[in-house]
Amino acid sequence: MIFTITESFDGWYVLWRKIKKQLVAQLNVKRYKHIKKVKK
Repeated sequence: MIFTITESFDGWYVLWRKIKKQLVAQLNVKRYKHIKKVKK
């Protein structure tokens, strides 16, 4: 039982890191576009 819990926890952790990466990438793109607009 403990083994499966740790396995699922690892899965959630990996999933969370992937989601976090995507969110950070989206934020960076928005910031980049905003900076480009301001410079023009």
